[in-house]
Amino acid sequence: MLLNLALGVATMALCLALQIALLTRSLLYYAKHQSELNGASYFSSMAILSGVMFLLMFGNLGQIAIWAALFQFLGEFNNYETAFYHSAVNFSTLGYGDIVMS
Repeated sequence: MLLNLALGVATMALCLALQIALLTRSLLYYAKHQSELNGASYFSSMAILSGVMFLLMFGNLGQIAIWAALFQFLGEFNNYETAFYHSAVNFSTLGYGDIVMS
């Protein structure tokens, strides 16, 4: 039980570090292109904001992948695809319950 708790806290810290790194990168990207937003067309603005959103989305996918790797390492799932699916469903708060851990 303590091992699972320690691994969970470590995984949360790793996920937080990943999200902070990508959020920082997103803010720097936005700041670099902010001058282009003044008087920019709708599509130019969308392109810049899409870059920010894609970086953040990759952060979410990275966190899902990290949790899936931990679940597979702990022997909860036989393959990574199932672990990733389970992690994604729970990350998105849907929590279908079609795949459950022991």
